[in-house]
Amino acid sequence: MPTGRPERQLVRMATILRRRVLEPPAEVLVSAGAEVAPEHIVAQARREGDIHVVDVAAGLKVGQREARRYVVVQEGQWLAAGTILAQRRVFLEDPREVWAPVGGTIEALRGGLLFLRADPYLVRRRAHLAGRVEEVLEERGVVIRSVGRLLAGAWGAGGEARGPLRLCVRSADAPLGPECLAPEALGRGARGAIALGGVLEDASVLAAARAAGLAGLVVSSLLPRIAEAVATAGFPVLSVEGFGHIPWAGAVFEALAGDVGRQASLSATNADPAYGPELVIAVEEEEAGAAGEGQEDLVGAAVRLTRAPHAGEVGRVIGLPERVVLAETDLPGPAAEVRLEDGTRVVVPWVNLVVLA
Repeated sequence: MPTGRPERQLVRMATILRRRVLEPPAEVLVSAGAEVAPEHIVAQARREGDIHVVDVAAGLKVGQREARRYVVVQEGQWLAAGTILAQRRVFLEDPREVWAPVGGTIEALRGGLLFLRADPYLVRRRAHLAGRVEEVLEERGVVIRSVGRLLAGAWGAGGEARGPLRLCVRSADAPLGPECLAPEALGRGARGAIALGGVLEDASVLAAARAAGLAGLVVSSLLPRIAEAVATAGFPVLSVEGFGHIPWAGAVFEALAGDVGRQASLSATNADPAYGPELVIAVEEEEAGAAGEGQEDLVGAAVRLTRAPHAGEVGRVIGLPERVVLAETDLPGPAAEVRLEDGTRVVVPWVNLVVLA
């Protein structure tokens, strides 16, 4: 029998625990109880460089057996990117040369192919959230405890970003066009910010966001035809409602508009696999207070219905009746009485609701 609470799109005050880890072995750089800022590096790991295969024979236009005689480096030798690996002088022509694509060490030469291992490199994991180190995970990373508003997204791409929130549309249903991201619209200090916009319909918005120097973009929804452009935009983009032409829920938009200027952490593709795309807006623990979630706080909450005949409609919870029989299971379960925007009252199982704010 379903007993869980309805899924929440926006939690106004949440205690958030997120793992910030690397594949072991990794070096943990902070201790339990330490206060961290979002940009604080909490773990790092040294990784072997990739193997790059250089086709010497093709580069010099010689046979594979002949290629070795023109190689001017040795196995085990370290060299910088751009170093000449092989050279062949041709009568009345400029010499033909093959260069190292990266810095690294010569591993081997086999059949006209030279194997070059790139230099080792450091992989670093930042805290991403402002908070406290709740737990140290040996040779992996840490668990960060943070307090803030938590906005859950349906789809995202492009990794992570951190910065102050900027609003680039005037209302919940306003379209997001390139003009919304022009310097005269965003104002000063937009570089490095995370912008809140409406429905993303046009890929030209992504170019405008890059030109403005935005760190990330949060939209109400986006059209499926531009998903590939979003995924390769070079910065994180989160869609709250997923795909389609779905404007902001008014209650969510109003709540986020009140947080403009606050520092936020955007995970368009969450580094903690237990969670999906999300936006966390930092608040002080004193401001959060002892806010918690009980049944009574559902009354008055804005909700979206997820099942027919009212799928997609928005309303507010006006009561919590006794458990009703769920059509899916023929068993009693928790439900809410909802007044839809047209005034209609319906009783809906919790499992068919998303709490917006």
